[in-house]
Amino acid sequence: MYYVASLPDGTNTGNSFSYTVTNNADSRVTIRQVKNKSFNNIPHSQILFDSKSIPANNAAISGISVPYAYQTFTINLCRDSIQCSAVFKNSGTLGVLSTVPTIIYGVTFGTGIFKDVKKVVIETDNEGKCVNTWNPQGIKFARKITFYK
Repeated sequence: MYYVASLPDGTNTGNSFSYTVTNNADSRVTIRQVKNKSFNNIPHSQILFDSKSIPANNAAISGISVPYAYQTFTINLCRDSIQCSAVFKNSGTLGVLSTVPTIIYGVTFGTGIFKDVKKVVIETDNEGKCVNTWNPQGIKFARKITFYK
């Protein structure tokens, strides 16, 4: 399964809204259709992403000196669904957009075809350079989703 994330310049955002939780903390909620390997929309599918950037603005008290991200997402395919979340270092300059190459998500729940999934891995390709592996079209901000039992 695949999808294309929102671009940092605000284009390709789909249905989304942004909000500020605290100073310098970007947050965005988006919903779009999930895509197949050819990056065509899968009918009757949705991925809802809730991303929050967490700045390292109080390292003396928190002990955390680098920015982190907290992300949750839900995928719906007709009657099947899965919800996942992850916390990870995200020290890039793209706000809520993931800048790390691989993110491992824990599964909160899964139904139908997702009922036995224990882990989800999302690979990121912000520059469209994975053309020799999973992103042959070189689509910028592409994401590959892999499900593990």
